Amino acid sequence: MINRFDIQPYVGVGDIKFGMNQNQIANLIGPSPKSKKGFLGEVTESRRDNGLSMTYGKDSNELVEIGVSKNITELEFGGKYLFTASPLNIFDELVKYDGNPYEYVGFVILLKLGITLTGFHDGDENQKAVTVFAKGRWDDQLADLKPFKWTPHSPAMDMDKALKLPDNQAEIAARVELGTTIRTGQVCPQDGIWEATVGGEKLFIPKGGNVPYVRSKLPQKLAQKMTGKFSYANAEETTWVLREYRDKSGKLLA
Repeated sequence: MINRFDIQPYVGVGDIKFGMNQNQIANLIGPSPKSKKGFLGEVTESRRDNGLSMTYGKDSNELVEIGVSKNITELEFGGKYLFTASPLNIFDELVKYDGNPYEYVGFVILLKLGITLTGFHDGDENQKAVTVFAKGRWDDQLADLKPFKWTPHSPAMDMDKALKLPDNQAEIAARVELGTTIRTGQVCPQDGIWEATVGGEKLFIPKGGNVPYVRSKLPQKLAQKMTGKFSYANAEETTWVLREYRDKSGKLLA
């Protein structure tokens, strides 16, 4: 059971994080009473009287989309409750903050924030809903998106005062997802702790740094056992998986 429903762009909603699998979600908020497989092969689960839905990638079985209906009145972003405040004011603020909205089959898509909206700007209370999506979710459909022509419904606002967003919100939104993989020789896209799929070695790799080889540990000689040192050989290419957002000092990034 979770009590927080704050949207974190490209990270998740509260304790529900993109990249989680169905078992992890079930352990967090309970089993789903209803699930279905869509025409794309993705599984969508519904919970809390259909007020909350989870969609998992076809191949990865990892959470890629969180749908929230007006039943979840605790849904929050930037210090405001999206379903209890004026829908037109909320819509204006989110669209203005995003700065480059798109539309697709009735949805308004805010790629900067990782959010889609419906029912907020057209007065359709029955359709009012928010979807929070993982990075890359709309990549295959970018060519089909049309710029959304937006005319503010509410008076002009100072967005820094209207939405109380964390100073590092843009940085968080720009992060690559936990579980992202890279190969030896590539340029690292994200500061953090990366784990090698060969041998399980974990290293801090800085953003922009070269992704290293992994070195297999050889059997220790007596002197090495006494000194605690290992011999390494057979450096080889491998895949590294992003496990944690941390800086060089080891500090966990919010």
